[in-house]
Amino acid sequence: MGTQKIAEDTPNQRNGISFLTMDPPRHNQLRNIVAQVFTPKAITQLSGRIQEIAQNLLNDMKQKGACDFVQDFSYPFPVTVIAELIGIPPSDRDLYRRWADSIGNGNEPDEEIEKARAQALDEMSEYFSGMLRQRRLQPRADLMSKLLAAEVDGVHLPEEELISFCILLLFAGHETTKNLLALAIMCFDEYPGMIEQLQRRPELMPGAIEEVLRYRAILWGMFRLAKNDVQLGDQLIHAGDMVFAWMAAANRDPERFTDPERFDIEREPIKHLAFGHGVHTCLGAPLTRLESAIALPMILEQLPNLHVVPGTVTEPTTLTFFRRVNNLPVTFTPTGSAHLVSPGI
Repeated sequence: MGTQKIAEDTPNQRNGISFLTMDPPRHNQLRNIVAQVFTPKAITQLSGRIQEIAQNLLNDMKQKGACDFVQDFSYPFPVTVIAELIGIPPSDRDLYRRWADSIGNGNEPDEEIEKARAQALDEMSEYFSGMLRQRRLQPRADLMSKLLAAEVDGVHLPEEELISFCILLLFAGHETTKNLLALAIMCFDEYPGMIEQLQRRPELMPGAIEEVLRYRAILWGMFRLAKNDVQLGDQLIHAGDMVFAWMAAANRDPERFTDPERFDIEREPIKHLAFGHGVHTCLGAPLTRLESAIALPMILEQLPNLHVVPGTVTEPTTLTFFRRVNNLPVTFTPTGSAHLVSPGI
């Protein structure tokens, strides 16, 4: 696709998407370096801090009885997690929010939106370049320092690709979880008794998360450029053709899923394509799953009688293939007690 050629031919990889559109063997080389510091085991070690961040947000919400779930929880929660993981100080997180809004804004081509997006990418590139200079002089126990140190066969990531990956990670690393949590609350509220069922049987939560990913597509699909002629059913795709792979449609394929239009948290197996497939399977999927598995039970327990405000409608608010839920008004029974997280967790 066009963006793939730009990513391959242009040294400036500020757009943060080159890793997504790159083919092997270069893709494998970069992924192997990144994977050294972004393993499921390393992510699982964040569990205690993730729970603490979620609890702090819930303590601020519980007495209200009503809030915007996205603005009060599902946005700040993963932003705080991913910013701490990378090593971004708290004082700079509002700056990042402005960048994220500029990058993700707009459904249709617009000159002013594109100008703001380009400026945000320039600012992020310069910001991460400065952080890299600091980490070279004073390494820390954060992802950026680990990425600088990681290597495969004696090869480190060049700075342009480090910056590109940090931009991608910072944006995608919060958007997926933000939207997944909001869509999960919508799905659970849509079916009477489901929240109570999940509270009675917490072992169902992992499957419920997978069903939300299948049923409520966050990433609808991806553009790809055919490198060879491919016969797909009765359709011949020619080399050089641009195609759009509808992962959301695949996740409701009746040949793959029984009664695919039904939301079923006990569905087995749930082999969806929400995080992609093959060499491009999302590296951040373990983090999104962990954040959701920790946060959702806490939310259901500590916000009793949780309901989405009737009449709330969410529509995709950026691009044509990515669903962003920017607001979700909810009500619940307020409680006054604050939960404390044991430092030993």
